[in-house]
Amino acid sequence: MPVQRAAITGALGAGKSTLLAELSRRGVATVSEVARTILKSAGGMALREEDPLAFGDAMLSAQLAAWDDTQIEGSVVFDRGFPDIAGFLRVEGLPVSDEITRACDEYRFEGPIFRAPPWRAIYTPDDERI
Repeated sequence: MPVQRAAITGALGAGKSTLLAELSRRGVATVSEVARTILKSAGGMALREEDPLAFGDAMLSAQLAAWDDTQIEGSVVFDRGFPDIAGFLRVEGLPVSDEITRACDEYRFEGPIFRAPPWRAIYTPDDERI
């Protein structure tokens, strides 16, 4: 059985990471949100604030690495995907590079894409949500 990648996307604080943590606890392979991983690293928040284009490139590199790391048999669920990088840049009013557009076109999820709608009742601010 080849790898079948699925994704959860949607609003900030909609419960995506909590859902992925529960899936992982139940034995499902998961991939954490690359933006959050970068923001938690040394200099990650400064990169996001000072150079959002470079932050977008860092997210692309991390997402590509995560994609390549999932060459397993079975299912894996990602917290967000390549189109979320393009969405971030568009929200920031920045151009989406050809490289990001190409990744959105070429790296397609084989499994379903789940969308988590905004859910104010469960939203909890933290250090990475700005």
